[in-house]
Amino acid sequence: MNEKNKNVEDKFGLLVGEMAFWLLRKNLGSMDLTDKGLTEGQFTTSMVIRFFGSLTMTELSHILSVAMPTLTGITDRLVKLGIVERTRDETDRRVVRVSLTDQGEKVIKEMHEKKHAHMKLLIGMLNETEQQELLRITQIMVQRLREEANKTSVEEYFNDIVSMHQKLCCEKK
Repeated sequence: MNEKNKNVEDKFGLLVGEMAFWLLRKNLGSMDLTDKGLTEGQFTTSMVIRFFGSLTMTELSHILSVAMPTLTGITDRLVKLGIVERTRDETDRRVVRVSLTDQGEKVIKEMHEKKHAHMKLLIGMLNETEQQELLRITQIMVQRLREEANKTSVEEYFNDIVSMHQKLCCEKK
């Protein structure tokens, strides 16, 4: 890494940290997950379940890249909060599936709407030219991350993981 890149990385890191500080001061840095009793991990897990629908614990573990014991703890707490429910798979009673409850859907939708409102406020701080530049640079970064992963979208990545898991499960039977 050359000195110029290191300087940009340092400045970028400091600016991101300062932006987080000012957002917290404006009460925009947090979606108040705590008032819903959710941790960041529980919220992320719930969002993945909302995106995919009912998943097995193994599928969820693969998608989130979380160890099964950790995921079991997260899921236990989400069940206690009434956000998700566990059910036995209809075709294989040994398999446990996790899905959002109606209450979970409502909470996650509300949190997603708060996130959208925060983004709207942030983007509103920029003029139209700045908004377009932010969008352009963000798209470049996302495209390069996709290329690095050799994927065209997050959906393709997740679908590949689920597909790979389903193939492995079917081959074992």
